[in-house]
Amino acid sequence: MLSAPRRSGVLTARRGRTVRSAGTATRRRRVARHHLRPVFTTGDNVYDSGTASQFSNYYEPTWGRHKSRTRPSPGNHDYNTSGATGYYNYFGTSAGPSGRGYYSFDLGNWHVVSLNSNISMSAGSTQEQWLRADLAATSKPCTLAYWHHPLFTSSSNHAPSTSTRPLYQALYDYNADVVV
Repeated sequence: MLSAPRRSGVLTARRGRTVRSAGTATRRRRVARHHLRPVFTTGDNVYDSGTASQFSNYYEPTWGRHKSRTRPSPGNHDYNTSGATGYYNYFGTSAGPSGRGYYSFDLGNWHVVSLNSNISMSAGSTQEQWLRADLAATSKPCTLAYWHHPLFTSSSNHAPSTSTRPLYQALYDYNADVVV
């Protein structure tokens, strides 16, 4: 369970918690609060190739009802379609500038950064320079960043993505609180 400090009351991710019924006013308010919170993705939004038809046939019927509050991040399967056009066309401006795929937004006391681990992340790259400038400009007390390829993993199927190290370093240098 990941929660922002209670005073901000805006950033919560919960596992295994459902609201069973909206039969009471309290439950209706709880359901409404959950539907106001953003949803973020950490890439590979559809398998296998991130095509427009895969977004229409697989994402839309399941998570599509949350599209207006989704803050996506692209994964390598989204880039199996040239330029990740299925991803950028489906999510539109919510995915950040087309072809770039990294952006930030504020949510209560949190500064939230969605990064793109499918393009250059090297020290001095456009994305790394943007990240440093973005972190320097925020006045929010808490920072969360997310993207697809992890630097650290316990998986035997996927090796750590050491190319993300410059992004981690920038986040460390600016005292980020959470990296997903």
